[in-house]
Amino acid sequence: MQMLSAVQVRRMAHDKIDLFCASEGFPTRDSLHAELAQAVTESRQDQWLVAQIDERVVGYSQIECWPEGNGTWVYLTLGWVLPERRQASPVTYRTRRATPAVKKDSALHPHLS
Repeated sequence: MQMLSAVQVRRMAHDKIDLFCASEGFPTRDSLHAELAQAVTESRQDQWLVAQIDERVVGYSQIECWPEGNGTWVYLTLGWVLPERRQASPVTYRTRRATPAVKKDSALHPHLS
């Protein structure tokens, strides 16, 4: 969790995100641990992609989904990459892999059966 948290801390500092004005939440090490533990418990760990270079986490992405009131399912892909790696092709590739994963997951989702 410390490595995922480090990605968040570094990208927020680089992007000059004001925690008092930001509308997005800032995941803590504990909240990341809880989210990942819940994902494993619910067999949703494939909704987390972690990009590593030489055993170092340089980015990660997460797929979230939920049903709207009218029964439509919404799929959201979130991704975070270390600022110095944002243009690096392996990291960009792995982070962008979340989009096909969303398409695959939505096609296999139980609501379509």
